[in-house]
Amino acid sequence: MEQSMPSARRMSTRSVTIPGSSTKSTQGSDAASLHTTASGSNETIIDEDQSMFFLEMNPLAPVSVVLLHVLFSCHLEWKHVWPKLPEYHLLIPDLPCHSKSRRMCRKEDFTISLCADLVAQLIREHAHDGRAHIVGLSLGGYIAMDLIIRHPDVVRDAMIVGAWPLKGRRLAVTQHPRLTYAGLWSVLHSPGSLFFKVSGYSGEYQHDEMLKEIKRNVSSRLAKSGFSQSEKWQEDMMVEVGKQDIRICMVAAGKQDDCDGVRIAAKIIKDQSKGGNGSQTQAYAALDAIHAWNLQFPAVFAKGIQCWIERQHMPKEYENMPI
Repeated sequence: MEQSMPSARRMSTRSVTIPGSSTKSTQGSDAASLHTTASGSNETIIDEDQSMFFLEMNPLAPVSVVLLHVLFSCHLEWKHVWPKLPEYHLLIPDLPCHSKSRRMCRKEDFTISLCADLVAQLIREHAHDGRAHIVGLSLGGYIAMDLIIRHPDVVRDAMIVGAWPLKGRRLAVTQHPRLTYAGLWSVLHSPGSLFFKVSGYSGEYQHDEMLKEIKRNVSSRLAKSGFSQSEKWQEDMMVEVGKQDIRICMVAAGKQDDCDGVRIAAKIIKDQSKGGNGSQTQAYAALDAIHAWNLQFPAVFAKGIQCWIERQHMPKEYENMPI
């Protein structure tokens, strides 16, 4: 694969208030730009003190899309999805307390609202026309919904995967973060590829770089903060999302998510519409998928993103759940 030499460019950005820090402006961040001729994309990595790291791809594409990762993960989670979306301008951040954004705030201060505010800032500063299509998986899905509530002006529409009002044993897991952390830590540090076997990720999409980042990101404090945030997203929050009247695609992974819970959440959201774009909200189940299935079926995941944005029929792997 041919590659041109990296070139530097100057960026001017702002930062938002972060717990334990002051609001400030920083000028002149250096960023590396790498052109890949095989994909025809232009990748820009932007990393700045007190600003959220993000990977920018295909900047000349006319439509901006933001991809938001799961708890403990990072932008590498989308590594096998982004090559399949060359027609879109992609913004793929590491959320606060994760990987290259790990020093943005203390883990105990991590909140979904902080993430939503930073994503809104990212969109206003870097997305075309200051708006973007949002794709959020698990934690990223809750952040996408909070973004819709707090900053509806930056959201064109959203595809929310694996995020719904938790009930029963799933809710109980979030209420015992230390036990969940201990179990995850033991799996992550077990010999061989036990983590990948347990996760269900397809063999060709397993990569040690992401596993290394997950190991670095996992902590009991972040588990407590992250899980306590997700348990707050019950039916009343779905009502608030729906009031923004934004077109949303809710997707459940058939093997591990609560399909009926996702369907009910989508119905609550759709029922709040006053005849705007929110009336087009839909619910789907990817029946063969695990929870984090962007690393299981990345081509199908990417095709769903494309079809939703372009208002086309969803791929056959997405089974419609009537609402």
